[in-house]
Amino acid sequence: MSNRERILRTKNQLVKLLKARIDQEVSADWVQTQLDQISDEKYHEIVGRRHFNSFDEENYFIGRHLVTKLLKLSTMPFLITTLLIFTPSTRIS
Repeated sequence: MSNRERILRTKNQLVKLLKARIDQEVSADWVQTQLDQISDEKYHEIVGRRHFNSFDEENYFIGRHLVTKLLKLSTMPFLITTLLIFTPSTRIS
C-alpha cells in the first residue's frame, strides 16, 4: 500500500471518528444549555431559511453546528501542526 493510500485511509478513519464524536456530544448537557441560551440573532445565523419537521430535528441541527464549531476551534492547532509535518513542500525557517 502506498503512502498516499495509507494517508487517505487514516484521514477517512479520523473523519468517521470525528463524526461519531460530534453525534455523541450533541446530546450532552452543555449543548442543551447552549441551545436554551441562544440569542435570536445567533439562531437565525445558524438556521437561515431552513425548515424542520420537528423540534428535535431543529435542536439536533443547531447542536451539531455548535459542537462542530467548538471541535474545529479546539483541534485547529493540532491540524495546523499535522499539515506542517506531513506536507512535503512545507518548510519551516
